[in-house]
Amino acid sequence: MKKFISLFLALALVFTSFATLGIEVQAKDKILTEDDLDIIWVDKKYVIHNWYEQTGVKDGLIIVRIADIGSPYYGKPLVINTNGDQIISLKYDYIIMEYGVIDALSNGDGPYGSFDYKGNSIDDEKAEQIRRDYIAKHGEYEEGVGENDNSISPSIFEFTENDKVGFKDEDGQVIISPKYDECIGIRGDTALVRNKIENPNQTQENMENDYEYALINKDGQELIPFRKYWSMDGNRREPLIKVEVNHVLSPFTYGFINWQGEVVVEPNNFWAKAMKDGLAIIPTGNSEENWHNWNISYINEKGESVLDVGPYSQIDHFYEGLATAGKFVDDENEVYMYINKEGKEVIGLKDCRLIGDFHNNYAVVQRKSDEVYGLLRNPFVEKKPDNTDTNAEDATNVTTGPSTEVDTNDSDSGSSSSSSNTSSGGDISPANTSSDKNKEVKEEKKEEIKKEEKASEEAKSFSDVSSDDWFYKSINFVSKNAYMNGISSTDFAPDLFTSRAMMWQIFYNMLDRPEVDADILNPYEWYAKAQAWAKATKLSDGSNPNHDITREQVVLMLYRHEGSPAVTGSSSLAEFTDSEEISSWALDAMIWAVENGVINGKGDGILDPMGKAARAEIATLIMNYSNK
Repeated sequence: MKKFISLFLALALVFTSFATLGIEVQAKDKILTEDDLDIIWVDKKYVIHNWYEQTGVKDGLIIVRIADIGSPYYGKPLVINTNGDQIISLKYDYIIMEYGVIDALSNGDGPYGSFDYKGNSIDDEKAEQIRRDYIAKHGEYEEGVGENDNSISPSIFEFTENDKVGFKDEDGQVIISPKYDECIGIRGDTALVRNKIENPNQTQENMENDYEYALINKDGQELIPFRKYWSMDGNRREPLIKVEVNHVLSPFTYGFINWQGEVVVEPNNFWAKAMKDGLAIIPTGNSEENWHNWNISYINEKGESVLDVGPYSQIDHFYEGLATAGKFVDDENEVYMYINKEGKEVIGLKDCRLIGDFHNNYAVVQRKSDEVYGLLRNPFVEKKPDNTDTNAEDATNVTTGPSTEVDTNDSDSGSSSSSSNTSSGGDISPANTSSDKNKEVKEEKKEEIKKEEKASEEAKSFSDVSSDDWFYKSINFVSKNAYMNGISSTDFAPDLFTSRAMMWQIFYNMLDRPEVDADILNPYEWYAKAQAWAKATKLSDGSNPNHDITREQVVLMLYRHEGSPAVTGSSSLAEFTDSEEISSWALDAMIWAVENGVINGKGDGILDPMGKAARAEIATLIMNYSNK
């Protein structure tokens, strides 16, 4: 009984945190402004270094420079945290902050050193270990590369000989002799290469484009010959290559080809943004309202528009679910905003310019009025409670709505055997609960439910939950029993999704937050210990903490809590037309859940096992599980 109740208490703690942590949730169609947002303004004596780069703001630390021209330290970099505390002093000329390590360098014989993100001096061996651990958790950063890996495994491999690049096959045999200056990327059996053009009239201004580009296959055939395009911009993880045409007497134009050399978008656009996360950006026409603003399309690998937005004067790719955009309100004045993946403006800045992309939940902004820099926290993601350590019991996760991204490579797919009663990676305490004890718990809960149903008092009413909603009864049940509370005093937010990190924290709380006998890769995150514990116990590999959890993953957790009872056959799934979409590792759990009425599908024969679990759905699963 104690362990069972702890599940609901843990859920209550997590969902209650929406309100207790003061997280504001965007009302429908409301555009958040500076008055609604959490912005940490940096002391005016600083300017933020590399405000537009990922490496300038990371894990609660910021590289800044002294802004006062009259200061002897003018232009010197230092590292501060979001409280303004100095982490790295002013005695260095350069600071590089990435992969958990701060490298501080100087010109000539000046000082240098390496530090962790707390400012502790570390030797080379420790620095390398921190980098390996950080990359294991976050992945390796490549400039211009998106969050999703759409790579096709290479079947040819570059090698260098006498400063020239050639290619070998999978057996190590040379198939193209070294003759290129550089390989930009390989996708399958195709490589994007370039050679330096010797130009005696080369200047700093034109140096960047003094290359010739070609696309070659494994036979050395030029699918796109040298000098067909002025430049070509692609990387191994994206299916399209941006190409640039130099018209000599008229402006450059841009288009896209695939890695087979086929034109997907004709190069007649006056600008374009290279592909990231499977999307490229092109203009689609002038705005009738203002010639500075353009209607814009995000296109897929087939050149098809998947999202039309605008009119905007500028726009960028999505980072952490939001994209920066700008718009001229007249011929001289421009305003800035963020849009979500539905193309809706969700943040509108009235007194800010120089807005940056979100990285690690923060973006850099600058006030127009006094040119002070600040860090804007993403209002739609988790926030660790202030003045607490990383062993936070509460967590929040607010999303911008349905995402266009799908986690097709779920890393938990090996965490449970499809035919046994134990997890493959070690015991999880809820799975050890005996069947008899669980039956006893269920009987007691049924009695409690009967008593509650007889009670005359109504659950707390929410403005976004009505008696006509399919989830009314379940939300009424969980709120009446304090298993889940609203995200505010008036809203329940039934459509908000739940993150993987939140579910790690739930299970970690269920076990009274045991000591973690494992390395904590990033102590700055609220879920750090829960993540380390989940990884150490094989509940999860600890990746993708901000990804939304799916329906089959939640069912699997409840199934383990039940003790992973044996199931026979899958006939109970026959009524669902999408039952074949159930992952093999979740099949037994889904059979059990359907047979016991824990999950009933979405109607019309749809089970949606890989769909993201919204709060209303979790409330229903809890009610069904309690009442079965």
